[in-house]
Amino acid sequence: MINVISQPCKVLDELNKLDCVKVSTSPIKADIYYWLHMGTFYEYAKRNNVEKNHLVLINPCPAFNEIVPLVKNAVIQSEVNSELFENAFIIEQGSDYKPMKKIGIAATRREYKGEKILRELFEKYEFPNHRFIVAGSRWDILHNYPVELRGHVKDMQSFYNEIDYLLIPTDEEHGEGGPIVFIEAISCCVPVISTNVGYAKTKPCITFSTVNELYEILNNMIKPASTYNTWDMFRKKHIEVFNKIKEIYA
Repeated sequence: MINVISQPCKVLDELNKLDCVKVSTSPIKADIYYWLHMGTFYEYAKRNNVEKNHLVLINPCPAFNEIVPLVKNAVIQSEVNSELFENAFIIEQGSDYKPMKKIGIAATRREYKGEKILRELFEKYEFPNHRFIVAGSRWDILHNYPVELRGHVKDMQSFYNEIDYLLIPTDEEHGEGGPIVFIEAISCCVPVISTNVGYAKTKPCITFSTVNELYEILNNMIKPASTYNTWDMFRKKHIEVFNKIKEIYA
């Protein structure tokens, strides 16, 4: 059994989901004692003989330099200071937050303005991490799809500053003279995703020709730049650490 010693906190909430964990605010009989706060561990270590089966989560603490010599087994969030401990286990904090990208469409509805592309896109794919916002009139045809219909928007600068990307899904067979929303968006530093029409042929933007290509563009924008821990991974890595400590001191 693993005794996790801590006051209420997010890490404690997650570790408490493990069957092998018993939570308390002071040590109880256990195979491994895991302290989530260095200060609490320090107060205990000053009054008691600390056995090798104690594990400490390293976090900011005023008495850091005094506590480190007392810690044999440490959970740290990066390689920084790993050399200070006899056994250092790197576990990054978890996060289950999901990105939400706002995709803006700015146009008065006409058939060639991308109605067919949008309907096919929403019928083929789901977008739990995207929010589509349409500024412009006569788009009621999309009311059964996952879009927010704003109608005519007077303050377009605020609209552009709200969104992450502007989508211009104009039919390539029809083409565009501009459109002006392309220039307005990039002047607000909003990147444009567009079919290969009008300004998209001469100005920097992300272009697509098919609905599948558009889906890949939208899907790729929510992938994290680097790997990170979910809370589930956080718990699984702790089980690995608990087992490793048992092996070390068996």
